[in-house]
Amino acid sequence: MSDARQALRAAQDSGAMESAPAMMAKAERLMQKAERSLEAGEYRAARKNAEEARSLAIEARQMTVRGK
Repeated sequence: MSDARQALRAAQDSGAMESAPAMMAKAERLMQKAERSLEAGEYRAARKNAEEARSLAIEARQMTVRGK
């Protein structure tokens, strides 16, 4: 979960909210879903959603950095 949070933060800091808003919105929704799953004790779902959020955030950051 912390890896996903860090990836989201790095993407936000790189400006990905402006250059890849749809991807970032999806990553943030997945992270919220992961946090809700974790609170409910649904650990597999939490991990899956956090990993997807992390991947999207990394991709959004890479797109942003390449575009600058």
